[in-house]
Amino acid sequence: MALRNDSVEAVLAALERRGWMRAAALCEALGLSQPTLSRRLRRAGAAILRAGAGPRTRYAARRDYAGAGSAQPLYAVDEAGRVVHLATLHGVAPNGFYLEAGDQSAWLLGNGGRGAYDDLPYVLQDLRPQGFLGREIGRWLADRFDWPGDPRQWDADTVARFLLSYGDDVPGNLLLGDEALARFERRRPSSVEDRARDYPALVERILGEGEPGSSAGGEQPKFAAFVPDIGHVLVKFSPAGDSSEARRWQDLLVAEWHALECLRARELAAATARLYDIEGRIYLEVERFDRVGSRGRRPNLSLEAVDVEFVGSLRSWTESAQRLHETGWLDSDSLERIRWLDLFGAWIENADRHPGNISLMPANDGFVLHPVYDMLPMAHAPVRGEIREPVFRPPVASRLGDGMSLWQSTGEAAATYWQRLADDERLSPAFRALSRDRRDGIQAALSALMGPWPGLRCSESARAKWSTKQ
Repeated sequence: MALRNDSVEAVLAALERRGWMRAAALCEALGLSQPTLSRRLRRAGAAILRAGAGPRTRYAARRDYAGAGSAQPLYAVDEAGRVVHLATLHGVAPNGFYLEAGDQSAWLLGNGGRGAYDDLPYVLQDLRPQGFLGREIGRWLADRFDWPGDPRQWDADTVARFLLSYGDDVPGNLLLGDEALARFERRRPSSVEDRARDYPALVERILGEGEPGSSAGGEQPKFAAFVPDIGHVLVKFSPAGDSSEARRWQDLLVAEWHALECLRARELAAATARLYDIEGRIYLEVERFDRVGSRGRRPNLSLEAVDVEFVGSLRSWTESAQRLHETGWLDSDSLERIRWLDLFGAWIENADRHPGNISLMPANDGFVLHPVYDMLPMAHAPVRGEIREPVFRPPVASRLGDGMSLWQSTGEAAATYWQRLADDERLSPAFRALSRDRRDGIQAALSALMGPWPGLRCSESARAKWSTKQ
């Protein structure tokens, strides 16, 4: 039987097909007067979502998602471990979401400030299991509960289902739903008392089981742990043994530690890290900046998620940061630090400078930069067991604005970095030789454009080789 255009069911059907609509559009679509529509909307009651006020009020039909009804609370954990109800996530027909939040949380409402999303809100996008740990979690869920095995292929409702059931220890400080909140309240971190004993056991556990836990991204094998005198950490580990591939990953973890130390020496906020050599593996233990003590947390969003929502550039760190700054979402200090880090990363051949490797924290009506992490010469990472030795090419020097001073500053820091690696006897002879070559190449490049610089040693042969290339 056909629906009458003036029925509540007809109004709901129109909204289910088209999503958010204003009263004028609904009246036109259904041939209703404004008073008639108002009566039908009142009769529909809680089946309809309302957003805005006055003539700008928009309406949508609710939908259930993730098998958990049409609305779930979104909680935030503060640095003291206290929980606040931050917003409510509503399902919107035909396939969207509405994040209902207070006016004080403009960053939650996304581009346009409406809180309406075609997919999961951007603040939840980073919480999809990803990278090495994400694949392990996907396999664990697929084996036990017949979930789709690859989290990269999960749709929005599957990600929401994961967050509702297992989202008590995801990056940042958000918890979706009461079950995740209850799991957080029950959670007591398992402490690492003896790294030499516990870290190898954790490696075997994560490689063997992949059970849900912290889904921090990144392809490097890692696990999450809690060290009582330090706090929550992420621990990367190399393959065991003396193969060329294992040795290169060991070199790269040492190189990552040096990069963070170099940045900290220049008073740039970088994650604090420590190195351990245990049973033939190198472990890089990195303190988590999204955790405080045993229960406290800080918000954390990737540059990728923020870029996609507010500017849609998804190019380099610098371009994304510049666009966010121009639109008022990123402060000047964070922009300048990202520009510096981007160019420094180019000098040290960090080929993994994707926007997911920069983290931001909401502040007032915008975002500020979190400490840097994952800074290392990834251009030299093994690929399918093969060791790569790419040709060194300094980043392009720009004479626009402060481009040359930035180029020189980051180049000098990179030369200091490679010198540190060349002097570190924990590295393999091959990687130390590579480091000396990179140091010489950077020094020669700086000298060729900026004149002699006495900061580091540079052989005449290296200077001549670079000058010839120019």
